[in-house]
Amino acid sequence: MMRNIYGEMILKEGSILYHITDEENFVFNETKPILYCTFHPSDYYHMGKNVVFIKIKKDLSICFMIDEIKNKQIICSLNEICENKYTKTFLKTNSENLIYFSRVLKESKFDGWFTSIRNNKSEVEVALLNDNNLFSIIKTEPLFRIWYKYDEIVENKKIIKKNWGKKYPICSDEKPIVLHINEKVKKYIDEYNCIGKEHNRIQLLTLQYILKNAQINVLDKCVIKDCPDNFSHINCPVPWYKK
Repeated sequence: MMRNIYGEMILKEGSILYHITDEENFVFNETKPILYCTFHPSDYYHMGKNVVFIKIKKDLSICFMIDEIKNKQIICSLNEICENKYTKTFLKTNSENLIYFSRVLKESKFDGWFTSIRNNKSEVEVALLNDNNLFSIIKTEPLFRIWYKYDEIVENKKIIKKNWGKKYPICSDEKPIVLHINEKVKKYIDEYNCIGKEHNRIQLLTLQYILKNAQINVLDKCVIKDCPDNFSHINCPVPWYKK
């Protein structure tokens, strides 16, 4: 059901993602339900001192949880399903809710989710189920943050081009992502790409970058997401006595 409501991203075997950490020798920790990654470390700004190279072991099915895109702001579908009606706690900051939602993803045959790092922001992340059958840890090394060429910032402060560098290649160059999404989200993506072209911001943002060669398929049968019966079971329940 979730696949028809939210859509799906396919990450191909061999793709490299990046996890940001302060640990100097990052190792797999099975006690954590989710491993947060990104296509390029720049999406995490100044978080963490080190970068971990994560290699995908097989084609992964990722729940596509972008509900809407306004200009460059990404509206996250997680907001609808992760806020607990008792505690008003968001999924990413509550371990019980996170464990529950991870179980729901597994039951729906998903290997993680894809959406914005923070709601209404432009940076994106892949949240993988913390299962070492899905990925392997290649190496951990100090993170170098040099993303922009300052001579390419014009007088009106619009950045024309981003220097992505070669140290952290984006896997979609060689392994394009595949999207199965509904018509509504496809429309937002088309508008998002057009805005980038109009304002000379092509490949300035990671989402723009991975969409440039993405294979996008529109779902034939979509479930109306606003019907409570279609997603109420995903809400992360905390018993009333734990309020």
